[in-house]
Amino acid sequence: MLFSTTSSANTAGEMSVSYPYFHLKKEDIDINRAVFLRYVRPQLKSIVKEYFHILKKLEPSQENLIELWSNVQTLNDLWVKWKLECPVSSEEVCRDTLKEIYKESRKLDLVTLDFHKNHLGYRGRSGDYIDNVIKLSNSLDNIHNMNYRVMHIIEEAMLIRGTPYNPNALVNESLTSLLHEMLVDSELILSSLLEKDFRPIFDLVWASFIKRIERQILFKDDKDFLVEHLGNLNLAWNTFHMKVSKSDLRLPKAQLQIVTIMHNRWNSVLKVMLRRN
Repeated sequence: MLFSTTSSANTAGEMSVSYPYFHLKKEDIDINRAVFLRYVRPQLKSIVKEYFHILKKLEPSQENLIELWSNVQTLNDLWVKWKLECPVSSEEVCRDTLKEIYKESRKLDLVTLDFHKNHLGYRGRSGDYIDNVIKLSNSLDNIHNMNYRVMHIIEEAMLIRGTPYNPNALVNESLTSLLHEMLVDSELILSSLLEKDFRPIFDLVWASFIKRIERQILFKDDKDFLVEHLGNLNLAWNTFHMKVSKSDLRLPKAQLQIVTIMHNRWNSVLKVMLRRN
């Protein structure tokens, strides 16, 4: 289902969203909270799961990269939680969240070491795959080194809690940029072991569709984001679907069938959202 979207404010100050053959105010889109939770959100959650499933089936080692990305994302989420809660919470809450961050950082340390040791072989592989492994190895080294710095900062912050020194300033100053850079790097390597013809389109649908759904809609539970960005999301998805189903990419049949299921899910979401009251 292809359409484009533009947004504009009318004379009454209301925001409207325009589609070819439709001219709807945002509130005219039939997406109340109950429908969003009962039907739309589960369909989008399945689409995200199926995207990761395809990555793993195309290249089994991608599963470890997905786990690594998930660890780094959890670290960032815990860090946001700490920044929001610690200034207004008890010392115990601050300390417990720091411990959670440290525990996740240790887990990431083990994941990166295990990947280097057990999943970076390239015997019998093509030259393109070997190039991918070399680049991936460098990226993993960078993430591992940054994560080591994160662990060191958290260890120091926990040691000086309860002393005249202020660990909050130390943590705030150092961790934000480190964790953000780690997250960006972990996203850039998500599809790094795929065949070179597949990587660009899977990177595109990740950045413009899957990631936005996973963060804004599934994690933040933001129904309004879906309404406001429906056209761009639809364009991104249809570009991906067209590339993998109607071009010369030759996605394996089993994975192409999953893409078809994802496409049907997305179209069903559109039908629910664009149904007139």
